[in-house]
Amino acid sequence: MNKKPMYQAIALTSILMALASCTRREKPPQGPCPPKDQSVAGQIRSDCLKTDQKMQLLASKIDDIQKQICCLGMETVHECWGGKVPAHYDNDRFFITGEFLYWKADEDGLEYGTKVQGLTVSKITSGIGNAGGNYPNTNSTVEDLSFSWNPGFRLGAGGTFGDHDHWDLFLNYTRINNKAHGSASIGASQGVILPAWDGFILGVASNNASAHLHVNLNTLDLELGRDYFVAQDLAIRPHLGLRGAIIDQAYNASYNPAIGSITSTLSMKNDFMGIGVRAGSDMMWHFCQNFGIYGQISGALLYGRFKVYEKFKGAFPTPSLEGSYGVTTKLNEDFSRTRANIQAAIGFTWEEVIALGDYKLAISLGYEMSEWFDQNQMMQKMEQLFPNGSGNTTLPAAFLKHQDGDLGFQGGSLKFMIDF
Repeated sequence: MNKKPMYQAIALTSILMALASCTRREKPPQGPCPPKDQSVAGQIRSDCLKTDQKMQLLASKIDDIQKQICCLGMETVHECWGGKVPAHYDNDRFFITGEFLYWKADEDGLEYGTKVQGLTVSKITSGIGNAGGNYPNTNSTVEDLSFSWNPGFRLGAGGTFGDHDHWDLFLNYTRINNKAHGSASIGASQGVILPAWDGFILGVASNNASAHLHVNLNTLDLELGRDYFVAQDLAIRPHLGLRGAIIDQAYNASYNPAIGSITSTLSMKNDFMGIGVRAGSDMMWHFCQNFGIYGQISGALLYGRFKVYEKFKGAFPTPSLEGSYGVTTKLNEDFSRTRANIQAAIGFTWEEVIALGDYKLAISLGYEMSEWFDQNQMMQKMEQLFPNGSGNTTLPAAFLKHQDGDLGFQGGSLKFMIDF
């Protein structure tokens, strides 16, 4: 239903009533009449003065009516008339936020070895060169890292512009450091651990292995949004802006040899730096005056540069696998890619307006998730032995494969906000 004619009728009725009140004449006073020339001139001057005052009053009333109509409705760029959604705030505001984060990370492609029960070193060496092999029935377990919970923080500041339809500008910074650890061991008579990243330089087999990962996440977001009510108790805030991110990862592993005497180590770095566009929407359902439930969702596309570095230091086995000799190899790769990120949160909010609306305090407690796709670009080195023609010596050929694993964060957040 088009409500514009109704608003116009209200405005016309108000204007006509104002005109009637301005043109209504007062009853002349009773008593002896003054001289004719003085009575007429004085009456003309008095009427002119009253008419000017009433016209000014009329103009003021018309301005007030127009302002009320603008508050009740609006005409869009497509010349459609409808009700106007009120902003969450009614004037210029400035606000600052601080959040305590307690998050846990997860990532694909971090397995450091496979524990194989029933496969001993003697059976490996005796099986070399046999067509059928002497490998027994085995029971294998893939060894992966276990992430811990770690604290982080987020700081932000912004402002709402009352003269520009209450749009707001918000800048916030997030930092979280997370760690993961894994270790495995098995007796020499029970089995071995096969390294996952390189089966030759890191040793054919190990009895003790461990790995560690450090992840540092830093993001900086700039948002342009508008917080407004779409119902009496439901407000939304769509936003659009930029996101910058720096994600540094360091992976280290060590393997005590089951063959030979040289301990093997692995050091890798996977660093990403990018910037891109980000968009999303926030929602707040005020189920009472001071409490509400909020939900947030956003997505980003970032174009950035990966820097991958890997260093393998260990023992290269002899052709018979009866011994080994020390060797170190390094891998470097530098490339640019576009990566996606999605983020979502849900929780409860308490807010209180104090000092006659001059200040507002808010405390939020919620759960948040953030997923960074294809962040693990560390390379797994797969080698295969080929005979060199003499029949008793083998030569290695290496194949490199990116892990293409997703990096995720999830956990709780406690947020404090004050605006004034």
